[in-house]
Amino acid sequence: MEELYMPSKWVVRVPVEQAVPLHVKVTIEESKRVRNNVRGRLGVKYGPETGDVVDMFNEECSSKQVVVYLSGGYWQELSGDISAYTVAPLVSAGHCVAVVNYARAPEQDMGGIVGQVERAGAWLVRYAK
Repeated sequence: MEELYMPSKWVVRVPVEQAVPLHVKVTIEESKRVRNNVRGRLGVKYGPETGDVVDMFNEECSSKQVVVYLSGGYWQELSGDISAYTVAPLVSAGHCVAVVNYARAPEQDMGGIVGQVERAGAWLVRYAK
């Protein structure tokens, strides 16, 4: 059953054991490139906790659409800091992009993660209005 939830087990381009390290390498490199080259406000507070931050890109938003990216990482890996790799094509299409950060396990439990994501969602709804 776990294999169904582990995309790295389905990879055919590289050996399975290289899939996650390669993904992390590519996301870090592209996120650095985007953060250095695409206009944005990084670390915007959406709540009272230290990790309650969102990175906002292309707030001019010619499309009048806000795309929200909530990074995964099996709730224990990756972070919003290295999740800007999703931003460039969306900004090129005129969208505003919000990359939500939240604290991962084991720093907090699933209830804490859900609470952070709810705060981010509420903040983004207010932002979009």
